Amino acid sequence: MGAGIVTAYMATKRLLFVDKNDKKQLEEIVRCFGELPPDVEKLFRHEPRFTNVQPFTAEDVVPLATRLTEVTQSVFQVIERCLQLSPAHRPTCV
Repeated sequence: MGAGIVTAYMATKRLLFVDKNDKKQLEEIVRCFGELPPDVEKLFRHEPRFTNVQPFTAEDVVPLATRLTEVTQSVFQVIERCLQLSPAHRPTCV
């Protein structure tokens, strides 16, 4: 996801997911992409900072396209592919 976040910043000169703490930032990501895939949710459950946090759910979805209205379609597609929640669905350099 890092490549997508950096690319979005380079294209817009603003941070894509900003909030005051890690929990709130994850909530912003869920608001953009919907619920976390089970494998990603499991990883966060093993992280000590999130052990007491309720499951992340998307109540008010704000799609990625809404957050990146100023970028071209081709740049948007690169960012969108790099921001896939599951690492298996992100592009690789190999």
